[in-house]
Amino acid sequence: MADQPELVTVFRSAEPSARREAEQIHNVLVEAGLHSSMFDDSTPGVVVGTWEVRVPEAETASAEQVLAAHAGAEQDEEDQDGRVDPSRQLDTESVYQSLGTNAEMEAMAIQGLLQSNGIDAIVVGDSILPQFGFEVRVARELLEQARELIAKAEAEGPQAASEEAEEPAPEV
Repeated sequence: MADQPELVTVFRSAEPSARREAEQIHNVLVEAGLHSSMFDDSTPGVVVGTWEVRVPEAETASAEQVLAAHAGAEQDEEDQDGRVDPSRQLDTESVYQSLGTNAEMEAMAIQGLLQSNGIDAIVVGDSILPQFGFEVRVARELLEQARELIAKAEAEGPQAASEEAEEPAPEV
């Protein structure tokens, strides 16, 4: 089992359509030549009622690019009633992932940093099974802003990122 690559989750959903969506994403990734695997809640570490799609760690960036292009192509698709599906606007993106004994504390610290700067963030992980890691997710539209805050906090310390949030916004 040591020969198997570390897998990274690139899709997770607990929606009623999660299985269908996971199958679609899996197929898109396979068609792009990536090594995609689907997991349901019978797999250790997968939250009850969810489906996940994972790829080898080395293919994570490629998978995210393929999925971003796929999401852009689907964004304007209409549902069966002819209405545009707004659910993509509510999607979250992973802004931080960590494994190890400090993973939960790091994820909670990142969540606190983001929330203190006005970015809602959720932590995904299980304290009972910490070996599966933790992830912080934010709304897709706030992903770049969140990444910038995290990078600034890593470079200058968390106090510098918090001070920026306290500065008054320039008037428009």
